[in-house]
Amino acid sequence: MMRRAMWVVMLMGMVLLVPRRAEAEDRAAFRGAVELKGFRLLAIQHRDQVKIMDSWARQSLTTICHRSSIGGEDPLYTALDIAFRPEAWAERNIIYVQAIPIRQRLAAFETGSEAGRILREGLVSPRFIEREEVLRLLSQLSGDMKLLASVNKIKAGYETYRNLWATLAFVPPGEGGKGGPWRLAMELWANFPEGQAELARRGEKAESAVPGYSAEEAKALWLAYQALARGWAAGDARMVNGAIGTLTTMLPRIDPEGGYPSVAKRMTELWYNRTFYGTVMNVFLYFVAMTLFLLVTVVGNRKPIPAKAGAIRGHQRFRLWRYAYPMFSVAVILHLASMGVRMWLAGRWPTQNQFESVLGAALLGCIVGWCLETWKKNGLFGMAFSFVGFLAMTACMAAPYMFGNDLGGAISKTAGILQTYWLYIHVNVIIASYALIAASFVLGGLYLLLKLWYWIHPREPYQSRSRVDGDNSDFPAANGGQAHRLNAEMLGALDQANMVILQMAFWFLGIGIVCGAVWADYSWGRPWGWDPKETFALVTWIVYLIIVHVRLVVPKLKAETTAWMSIAGFAVMMFNWIGVNYFLAGLHSYA
Repeated sequence: MMRRAMWVVMLMGMVLLVPRRAEAEDRAAFRGAVELKGFRLLAIQHRDQVKIMDSWARQSLTTICHRSSIGGEDPLYTALDIAFRPEAWAERNIIYVQAIPIRQRLAAFETGSEAGRILREGLVSPRFIEREEVLRLLSQLSGDMKLLASVNKIKAGYETYRNLWATLAFVPPGEGGKGGPWRLAMELWANFPEGQAELARRGEKAESAVPGYSAEEAKALWLAYQALARGWAAGDARMVNGAIGTLTTMLPRIDPEGGYPSVAKRMTELWYNRTFYGTVMNVFLYFVAMTLFLLVTVVGNRKPIPAKAGAIRGHQRFRLWRYAYPMFSVAVILHLASMGVRMWLAGRWPTQNQFESVLGAALLGCIVGWCLETWKKNGLFGMAFSFVGFLAMTACMAAPYMFGNDLGGAISKTAGILQTYWLYIHVNVIIASYALIAASFVLGGLYLLLKLWYWIHPREPYQSRSRVDGDNSDFPAANGGQAHRLNAEMLGALDQANMVILQMAFWFLGIGIVCGAVWADYSWGRPWGWDPKETFALVTWIVYLIIVHVRLVVPKLKAETTAWMSIAGFAVMMFNWIGVNYFLAGLHSYA
């Protein structure tokens, strides 16, 4: 604590020594002149994980204001500005308040439009948080367990704002120090003669020096960081660019074989951040594939085409399938690649938070759907699972803007209890079942919509009768007979596809629960504890047990009833996956 206080005093001294005229300078010109391209790719250890500066900036700003950027500005520029000029941000509304009850209590300290703005935006300034009455209120609200998580987020945002400079640990372990902690540049002060003399004068031991750095290296890096901090506060772009050039040249060369990320890995991480964690292109591809498959299954060209190489064989061949299937295939491949990139960057299997489980579920489901579509070539499986992929990608991309939560999109370290192969088996099987349940929901919903459409738009007065999926329905004769025969075949195909998916979901979910019990016994010493997540997982499985077995035991049960039950089962699964995770406290939840 004493050493950290010393660094605080030194940093504040550097900032306060800057002439006051810097505060009046036009920061827009400075912002345009600063070259952050190389600094953006510099590695840093943040939250016990090595990442690039771009990721540090985005994650830090998300902690402060639940957005990866403020006012559409470059996240790295904003984060560095807060770190080196915190006083310039003290009056700006950047601290996010999530809970509505807390917003209401905080708005009571203001009047007029400002009170309404707090309620509407949920943003307050650091200076507002520092007010005595606000601190007293937050202390009182900490005793309310329902609001404790939101209060802690406010405190975390404020502390991140105050101490953002103290997270700039971009000095890697020196030679022979692989795996050791990364350091602040200011700590290198103890490595060269002037710093050691000052330590001796203060009575501190020279052991405080950072190992693996020569006096020349340490002094050069320390001076570069000083120039960066002073130049940034003064608005001197030339000084800042010179400091950035020194840091980006020297740091990766200190011990290149000691664990410093390669240029390829850092560039990939930057691409991953800029594409909303790899979701942008997949949203487009899945949407196009879903639309084409929907045209295939519902309003496509029903004219048969010759059964030749590359064509869809069978009595019903659709030309649009030739375009939909490749688009779906490319989407699945890109989805798989983005998850592979995340695994490479994180150094672990990506299934350990809500973001990863949503995308992992969609990926596993889309792979299953791609295999079924390749086998059946009916457009139904492709349409259902491309919708699952589109929905998952859209949710993960839009969540930060709609709910102020990125669902864990930022790559983070894995807790020790999660580092077991049973976790990977359990989670992947469970999320695969969730994707199958979502696909069943799509097929069931499409069945009901088509049934409604055919009922609203009959072709001709009914004259003949034909049996369709368990119940007797009338169909017109003459010209309308062929059309209604195709309608009946489409409904029957949807029902058959839905039953295939339902049975797979039932078995996947059951096996996943069993694997979860094995993992729980391995991790917590008991296979079952009636935790909310465990309980509702069992409830979801029982629901699908009923859906599948009632249909099999009662052959006359209408396909329409199965479709409604598919929708109900999906609602139960979503409550288990989202509601329990966020609103019921337990070992598995985020509440």
